[in-house]
Amino acid sequence: MKRSCVVVCCLLIAVMATVPVAAIEVDGYLAGGVYDAEAAEQQQAELSAWLVSEQAVKALQMPVSVTLTAEDLAAMQPQAEGLQARSKLLVGVAKPVGVLVDLEAPTVGLTSMNTEKVHIWTGAVHADGAAALRVHFSDVDLPEGAELYIYNDSGEAFGPYTGRGLLGTGDFWSHTITGDTMLLQVRTSANVARTFFTIADVGYLGSGFHYAQYRQRSNEKSFCGYNADCVIANSGTDTSIAHYTFVQRPYIYMCTGGLIADEGHTGTPYFLTANHCVSRGKVASSVETYFFYTGSSNCSGPAASHTVGASIVKTNKTGDYSLLQLSGSAPGGSSFLGWTTEEVAYSNGYALNRVSHPQGAPQAYSEHDVDPSAGTCSSWPRGSWIYSKDSKGATEGGSSGSPVLNSQSKVVGQLSGACGYNLGDVCDSNSNSTVDGAFAAYYPEVAPYLGGGGSGCTDDLDEDGYISEACGGDDCDDNEFWANPGLDEICTDDIDNNCDGTVDEDCGGGSCLPRGDACSIGSECCSGRCHPRKLTCQ
Repeated sequence: MKRSCVVVCCLLIAVMATVPVAAIEVDGYLAGGVYDAEAAEQQQAELSAWLVSEQAVKALQMPVSVTLTAEDLAAMQPQAEGLQARSKLLVGVAKPVGVLVDLEAPTVGLTSMNTEKVHIWTGAVHADGAAALRVHFSDVDLPEGAELYIYNDSGEAFGPYTGRGLLGTGDFWSHTITGDTMLLQVRTSANVARTFFTIADVGYLGSGFHYAQYRQRSNEKSFCGYNADCVIANSGTDTSIAHYTFVQRPYIYMCTGGLIADEGHTGTPYFLTANHCVSRGKVASSVETYFFYTGSSNCSGPAASHTVGASIVKTNKTGDYSLLQLSGSAPGGSSFLGWTTEEVAYSNGYALNRVSHPQGAPQAYSEHDVDPSAGTCSSWPRGSWIYSKDSKGATEGGSSGSPVLNSQSKVVGQLSGACGYNLGDVCDSNSNSTVDGAFAAYYPEVAPYLGGGGSGCTDDLDEDGYISEACGGDDCDDNEFWANPGLDEICTDDIDNNCDGTVDEDCGGGSCLPRGDACSIGSECCSGRCHPRKLTCQ
């Protein structure tokens, strides 16, 4: 029978298979709630329209502009043949800008007041040719009642971001807005003298970010040729899978991952992906997921369900896995994949399947058969990895990290890439093997989190967005909100605020500066915060 070499295929109902009794198994389950895509899109459109009606139009004529270099543009060109078959896919560039936004004396944007005595600051970020934009905010500590929004004039809007932002640290990457211009708006009834933040970086996503085409109906004709009429639900596994982007300076990449169940079905949003995609806490904090990103008969589609931010629970190059915990809850209507510790790397012909986002396109389905006789790549030994041959469809750059399932829709691994002699042709299953990290091999490392009812080990006890070191994270004190690797050191509080192993370092013999004194960095101030423009302690 001739094998199919079409990357984008329709989901098929899987055939049941028998799992050895000795294997540990956990069933998948629904996250609860529903995701109403049309309602979500309508809500965004109404929020965007409201913000547009209140904006200072003249502010749009003086945006924060980002210009890419020739090197930046070259980096975003299609990657060399073969490389994309085994790596995360580069789709953008993070450009430092370091622009302070201070509502008391704005140097960018404009501040006005509406009839309800609300101060409204409007600003814009623009980058010629961008398919989409993200902003990295820092120094965020908005007063009570102040709200920060991002939006465009095409019906997309996110927010409000309040207080110290999405992750509670004053430092976070925003949601993504499609198009070459992102609008920003701050609304506050409070004293504008205390309302400031920094636009630290702008994330420029290029034409390889296909979600922008998916959202912009004007491009649907060209996009239809890539992925149309492709995904129909069977066992619900498609609601577990997400396309995601992340920032690993100086670039922005994309991969695939999926929600995975713990034994106790606690609802903890564990997310399985590849170590070669995300392996560090700072990178994980920039993760933005896109759930329910599927094809349709006209190719364009409604807004996906986004989450922003994650933390590392456990990761290892051996087995090429990363178990993340998403910030916030799993999206309504999503589901958690079940899993099994059955060892399948040596089971000839064992049937596998997956849903992934090849090249960042909407969900695509592929099937594979385990081949224990396939040649191996030296860095991926069989046993810790599973070698298979594609029997329907294939994977590409952007598919990395996608969970691979058995015929009972249970996770047995996740995608590392391809190994073979003709990696430039993703459909050449005679020369190439698809390679997945084997869940059974690394299960003992993730068992404290996924087994035994979830153990609760990874609970973020102090709710600062970081998992404790004892549980595989990088929070040195999970009982202290003011201690995590995302903070600057605060003088004289006897806490290792930045988790560098030293308490109150560089604090001038234990003294600190009171509010109003001149400062250069936050660690000099007793509050830990130095106003970035006035250079005085807050």
